Amino acid sequence: MSVSLERARVEIARDHARGAVVSVPGGDRPTPVGVLTLPAFYGAPEASARSASVSADVRELLGQFSARGVEAVVIDLRDNGGGLLEEAVKLAGLFIRPGPVVLVRGLGGNVEEHRTDDPAVIFAKPLVILTSRASASASEAFAGALQCYHRAVIAGAESTFGKGTAQDFIDLHKPASGSPAPGQDSWGVARVTRQYYYLPDGNTPQQKGIASDVVLPAYFSPEPLEKDLPHALPGDVIATHVPTNATPGIAVVTDDLLSRLRAASLARIHDLPEFALQKRAIEFHRQGWTREEWSLQLDARRRERANDDQTRAALRKERQELEAQLAYPTESVDLPVVADAERIHQAALRARTLPDGSSCVNHFFWNVFYYELSPGGRIREIRVDALDFEACTLNRAPLAAAWTRATNMPLADGQVAAILADLKRRSRTPDEAPEIPAVFRKQTGTDVSDRMLAAGMDAFFKQAIELDGEVLRERPGLDVSLRESVRIAADWARLQPESPLARMFRTAADAAAKNGGRCAVSAAQP
Repeated sequence: MSVSLERARVEIARDHARGAVVSVPGGDRPTPVGVLTLPAFYGAPEASARSASVSADVRELLGQFSARGVEAVVIDLRDNGGGLLEEAVKLAGLFIRPGPVVLVRGLGGNVEEHRTDDPAVIFAKPLVILTSRASASASEAFAGALQCYHRAVIAGAESTFGKGTAQDFIDLHKPASGSPAPGQDSWGVARVTRQYYYLPDGNTPQQKGIASDVVLPAYFSPEPLEKDLPHALPGDVIATHVPTNATPGIAVVTDDLLSRLRAASLARIHDLPEFALQKRAIEFHRQGWTREEWSLQLDARRRERANDDQTRAALRKERQELEAQLAYPTESVDLPVVADAERIHQAALRARTLPDGSSCVNHFFWNVFYYELSPGGRIREIRVDALDFEACTLNRAPLAAAWTRATNMPLADGQVAAILADLKRRSRTPDEAPEIPAVFRKQTGTDVSDRMLAAGMDAFFKQAIELDGEVLRERPGLDVSLRESVRIAADWARLQPESPLARMFRTAADAAAKNGGRCAVSAAQP
């Protein structure tokens, strides 16, 4: 059989920056805060055919934020491991006036300055950057530069990863007579550190990372930081100075402002139930990661695991109940390229068929369930391994009922529990576990036909997805750290003098409220 393939550019929506506008309650009226989620500092050299870059995407999203009257922005850099340093420089230029962003010292000792020279500031209002221990490299360069200019409040874990160096990879080949074929006798690669990079104040994030201005409770992570790695280079400092003219007319962080924002955040961390729950969850995970002694008695280990599963399920249930109470109204703001890619993907899913020729919609195939949110609506690809098996274990009766309706064959509570236990083990070690149909076949027996088994699994997983609920979110929910970050941003915005544009939107909203919700407002994008 001959198959023809056509080369084409593919846009992966999840690789682009994402935006949302969150309405934060408080004060006289809710405050609209924009949230930017950056997966990496992506981009390409000028000669590349790829045009997407994080700085261009964020510029476009900020324009959409402005049209919606956003009064502050949160940039979520958690788990952003970096990327192109030049993109970090360009991104910083959207928030500050011309000035150095990153200084780089190479092997020869010369210091090269990377600066933003664009005098136009795209967003001049309050800015909060949310970081984690996994924020590294270009993320630290961007966050650290804006912290040096007092342009942003850094919130998150005590410090970021602490990577202030850049590396090159050199291919190694065994010397051989003649001209060896490519890849012959390869010895792998050597990773060579070739640069330090520094922030505008002359300090490098190497080993120290970027310290948060407002420290938020963070989940325990056993992963090492840069300073914990063998042969990590020491920190360094060079002589330089931070320009004083990079932020005129722009919202900046003063000592008094930061003191007030910290005090308000600390009060919430001390008083709000969501933080009390998070601290319990952090301690539960910390004990699990740091425990050094385990019982060798099988019954004791089973009891311990059952207790852990119950605790984990109880924490999750309590968190979901709080999320339902605390959810802020949120509007997704997507890039056109992301929306176009999603439309193309949805059309492909709608046309996709299973091996028997039937539609994939609301069916399970090869560890994925194609869940249709509403008749004719969006299709979500839900990996079965991502389901909350603890929540399912506590709700076995609906799963058994769904199976029975689809197959007209009863499934006992013990069988459901065994299936869920096997699926949970499989999610932990998928390469060592049987295929999912075999998990069900083990409990239902060989007399069940393949068609009946498929129908039963479809019904079972559809019900499991609806019991979970979390996997159906269009975007991850406002977790505790992100929710607190938008609160900090809203607090800062309320302390700022109201701009003419914000006043126009507020006046229009008040008029709409008096006029039955009808208003027309137009605003030019910056």
